[in-house]
Amino acid sequence: MPKPHRFVAVDTEVLLALEAGDEECTGAIDLLGAAGFYCLVTETALQELADICKFVTDAEAVERATSTLNQLTNFGFLESRLGTVEMGVAERVAHKICDISLSGGTLNDGLVIAEAAYNNCRILLTRRKVILDSQKDSLRIALVDFDLCAVVVASPAEIVSYYSQQ
Repeated sequence: MPKPHRFVAVDTEVLLALEAGDEECTGAIDLLGAAGFYCLVTETALQELADICKFVTDAEAVERATSTLNQLTNFGFLESRLGTVEMGVAERVAHKICDISLSGGTLNDGLVIAEAAYNNCRILLTRRKVILDSQKDSLRIALVDFDLCAVVVASPAEIVSYYSQQ
């Protein structure tokens, strides 16, 4: 029986860790792929990588970000391209999420969640502590309130743990 098309959004820190060969992140991506998920990189993650390349003075960080951007297609990841109106709505959702669910979160923290939801991702794979420590029920309620997919936020460790128990 064929598996349905399901998507997981992959956040910036996870992308950088994948490029560096992090076993936990690689394992999580492999397990999600085996479960029928396709990995998607959203606009904010792409922009954060580009910002590292442009604004960071640490040569090693710039090299990793550049390599990560170049490797996205080799990883087999899809890139999201929301339109101007969709990005405007995603920004409104991000502000609401930050106000309600992400204590101390930045607009980019809210955007990675909103963009994942807007792209109908079932999971957001992240290592952002502020997102992992969020009020997850209120976060999903805020997304549903905007008629978006209620994204499950998970770390690579949580994904590895879950699929390793099956």
